[in-house]
Formats: sequence, structure tokens, C-alpha cells
Amino acid sequence: MGLFKSDSLAAIAAVLFLIIVGIACRKTAQSDVNLNADSDSVNSNSAQSNSSAGGDAYKKLLDKKAELVKFSPPVKLDPKATIKGKVFVVTDKLEHKDADLLDNSFSRDRWAFSLEELETVVRVVCARGKFIGNYETTDRNLTRKIKAYGVECQAALIDYRAPAIVAQKSFSNNVRDEAILDRNFASDEYQNPPPMGEIEKFIDGFPLDRVLPTMTMLDEKELVKIPVTVSLKPDAAIRGKMQIVEKLETGLISSSYISINGYNDYGFPSDKRAAKPEELETLIRIVCVQGNFIGKIGKETQYASKCEVSIIDYKTLTVIAQKTIENKILDESRKDSPAGGGWIVAPPKKEIEDYLKSFPTS
Repeated sequence: MGLFKSDSLAAIAAVLFLIIVGIACRKTAQSDVNLNADSDSVNSNSAQSNSSAGGDAYKKLLDKKAELVKFSPPVKLDPKATIKGKVFVVTDKLEHKDADLLDNSFSRDRWAFSLEELETVVRVVCARGKFIGNYETTDRNLTRKIKAYGVECQAALIDYRAPAIVAQKSFSNNVRDEAILDRNFASDEYQNPPPMGEIEKFIDGFPLDRVLPTMTMLDEKELVKIPVTVSLKPDAAIRGKMQIVEKLETGLISSSYISINGYNDYGFPSDKRAAKPEELETLIRIVCVQGNFIGKIGKETQYASKCEVSIIDYKTLTVIAQKTIENKILDESRKDSPAGGGWIVAPPKKEIEDYLKSFPTS
């Protein structure tokens, strides 16, 4: 009996060893796929490339990137364009951090891992823009001449199954910036960075066509874009388990990025917060954007933070209460800021909290 146990243990150990080796080989193969898919012309998104969803289906999707960059389906612009189903982001001439920024605008449940499930392609293609001037830099008594160029980008939303380009927009950054002299140069040419804040806002502005039935967690990137109808109720209340999601546009207009989060509690106790999709009853959605001009602090132009606060019955995806709240108070802390660009002040958090607390809970 003792010999039988030893043999069994040895067999189990051997099987475990083979499994570990197999997993290691698959990870190595997947890494090779990621490296091969990446180049100067096609950026590989780290979020998707490092996914555990390997296999032939995912490899075929990655191999499609170069083709999708040049994909030219008919242009059928749709003013009501939406993000349909699963999404794949492809970029050209963008740094990894910028490609990742676009990828991470979507919840993991939204990422496509095969051509079969792919419905929407988000594409951003950039190229050298206008010549904007010559610069001279001096380092260790050596003078270098730098040619500087702007950048031109085009963002497109592609319905992959139609196929059709349903939305697109051009962006540029051809402004001469003396601040580039403070940077280190690897070559004698310099290209302005793409206006990623503007590009991200464009892409983030498209709503989702539906709630994915496969949503496994309460991801704020998903919840803040879900489609809703409006039917305001005089007896609106915050019922059952709830979640708060925010989409905020703050800071410098020229370089501000959209912040999407779900961590502010606005005074609600932790046991009121839902932990998983199936127990969520009330969704509180707060979307803050640039409001009207409110004045200047020093040489800086400042704008209000205009927030739309929605109480949503999550079971029916219906807005039952809604209010627009603005912060029109100048940000005095910016009085010594250098001139250039506009500034969006912080959201009116106290007013939003007071509004939410005015609703009964159950």
C-alpha cells in the first residue's frame, strides 16, 4: 500500500510538472505574438496584449491590427453612433502610454479577444504635421539645431460588422511651443505630442448600445456610458443597493483628460453600496464638463464645472431624477499660474452631496 501511494504521488507530480511547462510555453508564445504585432506603425495595447485570453482566436485578432489601421470601409456618419458590443483599439504612430489610455477608456468586459466577437473598432492614426520652426539648444557648449513639426491625427469609430465608419474627427497640434527646449532630444527632429485629451473626449463621448450580459463586475467605465431613458418621478428615491460613478473634466483645457471613477461615496454608508451587478438597484451618475466662462485669475481664463447628476433605476435603466449643478467660483489657488490655456474649476461636490441626500432611501 505504501508503494502504491508513492507511485501515485510521483504520477501526480509528473502531471503537475507538464501542466506548468505547458502554461509557461503558452505565455512565451503569447509574448512572441505581442512583440510581433507591435511596430512603429501599429501600437500594441498593453492592457489587451497582456491579457490571459490567449489562443489562436486572440492571435488572429492581433494579426489583424495592421490591416485595421488601413481599413477603408464606406463612410456612413451616424449622429447617433454608439459603441456596439466588444471593442478593439488600434493606433498608428502613438506612444504606448497614449494607446493604453484609449484602451483603458473601456471596461475589461468591453474588450474583444477574437474576430468573431468584435463589433466596434476604435482607431486613432497620427502623422507628422506642419513644419513649425527651427530651434537651437545648447548642451555642454555644443549647439544643436532641431527641426520641429506638428502632428495630425484622425480618430474613427468603425462598425466592424456593417462595415462602415460611423464617426470620425480630425485633430491637430501644430502650435510652436518654446517649452520643448527644456526636453532631451534623441534626434535632430521633434514632433509635437498628439492632443490626447481632445481625442479621448471624442471617443469617450459615444454611449454604449446596450448593457453587456457578460458584465462580471461593477466597472465605472461601463456604468457611466450605459444607455438610459428619462422618465422623471416626483417620488424618486434611492432604493436598495446603489453605486456612484463619475465622469469628470477638470484642470487645464489644453491637456486635461477625462477622469472616470467610482470611489466617491458622497456620504453614503459602505453597506449601501452594491458589490456586484445583480444586486445593483440604483445607479447615481455624475457627469461634469466645461461650463461657461466665469472670469480670470491673473492671466488665466477660468470656466465653470457643469455637472449633470442623474438618479437611475438600474433595473429599468430609467433616469427618475436629474439636476444640473455648477461650480462658478473662481479657483484663487491659480493666481500665480502662468498664462496659457483655460482652467476648469473643480466640481461642486458639496452641492452634489446635498442634492443626493435630499432623496429618501430604502
